Amino acid sequence: DVVFFGGGMFPIGRWSVCPSLVLLDGERPKLFEREEEEHVSEEELGRVLLPYCLGTVRYKDKFLKIKKIFEYDPDGKDVWLHISSVDPGGKVFINEEFVCQSNDLMPIDENVSKYLRPGKNLLTVYIDPRAPENLCSWHRQDDPYYGWFAGKIYLEKRDKTHIENIQISTLETEGKIEASFRVKVLADISGKGRFSVTVERDDAKYRVVSEDMSFQAGQNLKRFVISFSGLPWSCENPILYKVSCRLEFNGTIADEWSEYTGFRVIEQREGKLFLNDRQITLKGALLMQYLPPHEETVLNHVCPSDEQIVAQGLMAKKMNCNTVRLHQLGYGSNDERIARIFDALGLAVIWTTRLIDSIATVLWTKTWRQKPYYQKQMAAVMNHPSIIMWEGANEEYVYRSDIDNIYREFVSAVKETDTSRLVCPVSHVYYANDSYDHGCQYYQDSGLEDEFFRPVKACKEWNDGLVVRSAHTYNWLLGYGADWGVMRRQSWSAQKEMLDSSSHAYIVSEYAVIGRQNPNIPEAKKFFNPESYEYGDEQALGYDFSGDKWIISQAYQALAAKNATKKMFSLGVDGMLWCCLQSGANNGSYLKPPIDFWGYPKLAFYALRECFQRIICFQNDTDVLWGKEHRLRPLVFCRPDGKEYDITIRILDEEGRTVYRTI
Repeated sequence: DVVFFGGGMFPIGRWSVCPSLVLLDGERPKLFEREEEEHVSEEELGRVLLPYCLGTVRYKDKFLKIKKIFEYDPDGKDVWLHISSVDPGGKVFINEEFVCQSNDLMPIDENVSKYLRPGKNLLTVYIDPRAPENLCSWHRQDDPYYGWFAGKIYLEKRDKTHIENIQISTLETEGKIEASFRVKVLADISGKGRFSVTVERDDAKYRVVSEDMSFQAGQNLKRFVISFSGLPWSCENPILYKVSCRLEFNGTIADEWSEYTGFRVIEQREGKLFLNDRQITLKGALLMQYLPPHEETVLNHVCPSDEQIVAQGLMAKKMNCNTVRLHQLGYGSNDERIARIFDALGLAVIWTTRLIDSIATVLWTKTWRQKPYYQKQMAAVMNHPSIIMWEGANEEYVYRSDIDNIYREFVSAVKETDTSRLVCPVSHVYYANDSYDHGCQYYQDSGLEDEFFRPVKACKEWNDGLVVRSAHTYNWLLGYGADWGVMRRQSWSAQKEMLDSSSHAYIVSEYAVIGRQNPNIPEAKKFFNPESYEYGDEQALGYDFSGDKWIISQAYQALAAKNATKKMFSLGVDGMLWCCLQSGANNGSYLKPPIDFWGYPKLAFYALRECFQRIICFQNDTDVLWGKEHRLRPLVFCRPDGKEYDITIRILDEEGRTVYRTI
């Protein structure tokens, strides 16, 4: 009763499958239509904390039933019910009266005043876990019934005139903080109002704006700019402020709103990335989820605990990462907790909403039906400074006409909602020519030549100023199963066009080499999957690393990680992300992460930690055997900081004695 779709990842959301399945006896079974609800059991789980997740095959035909008794004292204000997520769908009742239904994973924000009565009231939420499952056959867990998610649920009294939404975009961080506010206000009647904003951190408090405004009955959109002498958010110093807003209407307080946020500017100029006007190289890893223990990966893939989110962030920071890319295959994420936690930890995030890969549907439908829902999910996490880039789809093997369709739809949709972040429509549109000649096509950086440098013309969005070039380079820059000579020579003819772009930054969104896990740790005695489709990559050295050779496997992964990262630095790549940080994907057999399934670092973790330092000095090639005539060509890579450094180079013999030294 689960159907798997081949060819990649497709959206779970407001979409439909129209199958035509005919059995040998002529029967036409109905797919994705379950029994009548009265024949489907429900289960009350007692007291649970939200967010809450339940899944696995055991619960595949049950509803989760959440009940809450609350007191209501009428005072003339409206009462709104907010549910951040009912995933993948469900129904809401108050006092056993139907209120609304969710079928599309979107937040619920519903005026429920008419359902309430003075005194005790009963809120009941039924969550239905069953939807057309979308699971990548090559990365999934054995159990296909992935956990479903009940997010934050609360009731809120609101004046009939109230703040509906506030979006904050930083304009300037040099010398002072300057930010634009976009405020939506619902007014009950027309009249005069005053909008004030205060910003505070520790003992410092700034009253940055207090403006009189005229409001019309209905929805009002107001824009204004704030300015104060504060400090910007950065990965090294993730400074957050409490921003409080007050709406006074006709002389009384109508609504108040506050949240913690930071102020930063992310942009690209002359083909480089800049955070707060300082050049930055993105260094990090993907977060693929599928977290241990094995029996719970189907739950924490969609709904990790706060502790698991923090743990992944701290792992990344300890590896000297400044960036992570969300990569919850098959599902995506729009979990505000991830952004909030990474705001505080100082990790920049390449963000994909819950509608990951939905932009790819334009290849068949010619229109992006999920566009308004994607924009709504963007708006829900808009004020988090850690989010520096919006991503549309994970990867696509496409023709140039497909690239045009995806870029037209995605770039324009994102810019309708937000122009303060970078845009990556597809994490890696596969390069063709001598890089990945498997029937896909490509544009060169200018958009005026194809993969063979023949004249073509891309859509204007290909060259939009917010668009970052991104790639998954397979053999190039890392060695994914290729021999060392391929990696060392770097003979990709189209590479220079991208790396030397003066218009667009270039990031390698996935690079990796496998390293076998230690099968002897205590956790492996409880669960260890000895199978992996990745073992073929080990033939780069001519033999596999089975048995006790897992240590050699990790040593080779560390060697490849170190040299691939150095090579990217020397070539001028603007970002690099290892695939991935930690994962129990492929039923616990995914071998590329530098941290194994159970949380133990492999040797590559230390190699990447060394390479991701702020300042490194290294030999500018990937040779590992040096002959008598070898010439050292040291290269220093550091984040530009305006300082001068003295560099000392020493050559040591086998006993550790210095045989050569220069400054």
